[in-house]
Amino acid sequence: MESKVVYKTSNILSSNEQFSAMLLELEMNKVKRHQFFLKCFTKNQDVYADFSVTKYVVFLKQGLCVVSEADLSKKRVVLEILGEQEFLGLGRLFGDSLNGNYKVTTKTYSEIIFIDKEYFLNYLSIRP
Repeated sequence: MESKVVYKTSNILSSNEQFSAMLLELEMNKVKRHQFFLKCFTKNQDVYADFSVTKYVVFLKQGLCVVSEADLSKKRVVLEILGEQEFLGLGRLFGDSLNGNYKVTTKTYSEIIFIDKEYFLNYLSIRP
């Protein structure tokens, strides 16, 4: 008698798949345009001139960005380099205070998703 082994594929999605599904759900359920939108930026374009008042969760869908801040001598100091599928300025959600010299600049063509902070936090509050 021949033995057959059946493998069940896992119902668990990878974190990238889960995040993509979350973004799709947020986009599909938005009521107003400002709750979720995508903007395209060319190389060396500033995403924000000032991060001091942030009302959006900002997600880098595609591209490469440099986060920098001006030091006392006005030279730009790189704080971090962010690649695809990373958040920009996530610390702003948790009250990090940065001076007005904080800047995010694209280094390649970039697609950036802006999600209204209240909309995003409300979504997270109803998801396990």
